[in-house]
Amino acid sequence: MLLQQAQAEVITIAGSSTIQKFIKLAANVYSSRHPDIQFIIGSGGSTAGFAKVIDGRIQIGMMSRELTDDEKKKLGSIQHLVVGLDAVVPVVSREVFQAGIKLVDLPTLARIYQGKIVSWNQLGGANRKILVADKEVHRGTRFVFAMAVFGDPKARATKRAIILGDNQEVLNLVSSSDQAIGYVSFAYASGDVKALSLKVDDKVISPTLSNIRNGSFPMARKLYLLVPKNVPGYVADFVRFVQSEEAMALVKKAGYIPVN
Repeated sequence: MLLQQAQAEVITIAGSSTIQKFIKLAANVYSSRHPDIQFIIGSGGSTAGFAKVIDGRIQIGMMSRELTDDEKKKLGSIQHLVVGLDAVVPVVSREVFQAGIKLVDLPTLARIYQGKIVSWNQLGGANRKILVADKEVHRGTRFVFAMAVFGDPKARATKRAIILGDNQEVLNLVSSSDQAIGYVSFAYASGDVKALSLKVDDKVISPTLSNIRNGSFPMARKLYLLVPKNVPGYVADFVRFVQSEEAMALVKKAGYIPVN
């Protein structure tokens, strides 16, 4: 009986590393009020979060991209809840930014990631080769970026690209390099990396909260939780908490835009 009780008080969550930043804040606040509840919070990417919640391996899945048509067919009665707004932003190091690379258009981004533009001096920057940082194909951030840049979420980058996992891995590479370009969640684009503005139809659109909120920034996205309807009451209670006004303040603290 004691073992069963302990298992019943664990909330298992996995998926998008982007949403993990908010969920950890929410879990810390919630568990401080409910010390009998424990959390196991993993990442693995949006696709993994979807697969695991569908298979019943976790109770809550995190997704930072839209569902594919195939995933919609499999969703069944699982709730698809929006908890925040975010954007995917291209980032470079301070050195690259200060050398003159401050904005880019989507076709140029595509040529960089296809290996057709190989040096920053081709874009008015320093005479350095471009080091391309891409992400694993199952990552929600990668899905949004590839859809906006290539029109195909499965499009491959140049073979010379370095394939990384979560946002922090991209930050570590880009911030320590005077050659690299990558892309991360808006909430991570600070400190030693600089977010690039995007040129769209002769208009320069900066990655700001207002431009993400009004949808004018091309890589804006919604952040989702996937929750089966038959989860235990204590899981449902936590889900209600992450949708509350109090939790929306934590969304903002994490660097995202609250939905209400």
